Formats: sequence, structure tokens, C-alpha cells
Amino acid sequence: FLVVIMTLKFLVNLMSIVTNNKKASSHWYAQRLTAIMLLLLSSWFVGSLFILQDFQYSTLVDWTDQPLNLLMLFLFSLSLGYHSNLGLEVVIEDYIHKPNKRKILISLVKKFHLILILIIGISLLKIFLGDA
Repeated sequence: FLVVIMTLKFLVNLMSIVTNNKKASSHWYAQRLTAIMLLLLSSWFVGSLFILQDFQYSTLVDWTDQPLNLLMLFLFSLSLGYHSNLGLEVVIEDYIHKPNKRKILISLVKKFHLILILIIGISLLKIFLGDA
């Protein structure tokens, strides 16, 4: 989990160094990078759903229990959560004009996304360990 986040941050920082820009452009590049990742991962996800015979609980758990599917689902969830967080942060910065409210809302959005990604990660781990 931390390795993926560190990799994403490294790529974003590398892009901002190459373009010699500040925080705003690294935010923009992070949104574009996660959008590309989401395009690829959502294509994989939809394609994988077409392969399944049915959508029974046991079928989905067996499918999720495969290491490659588990990793891809986690990357998909992580990318989606990070992209959503970046997008909501921009909306808040653009439309909330009082600095204190803006800071509180951005903090709440970040905490919400972190909790959501942790719940998804723990759920996938439980499936992988056979506790589901």
C-alpha cells in the first residue's frame, strides 16, 4: 500500500521537476496520471467482469482470491480514491472562499478517502487470507 503511494508521489514529483513547476502543476500531473491509470484499470475490470459466469458471492470471492486480480483491484481502488481526492480538493479550493472552511473541508476529504482505501485494503486482505 505504502509502496504504491510512494511510487505515485515519486512519479508526480519527477514530472514536476522535469517541467520545473510548483505544486499546482504537480497536482495537475497527478490527476492526469491517475486518470490514465483509471482508464487502464477500469478497462481491465470491465473485461474481467465479462469473463465471469455469474455474480454469485462465491464466484466473486474465488475471482478476487487470485493474486493478480487482488493486486489489480487494490491498484484500481487506490487510483480511484487518490483521483477522487485530488478532484474534490480542486473543487473545494475553487468554490470555498473562506480559508478556515477550505482547510477543514480538505482535511475531511483526505481523511474520508484514507479511511475508504483502508477499508477496501482490509477487505481485500481478508478475502486473500480466506476470512471472507
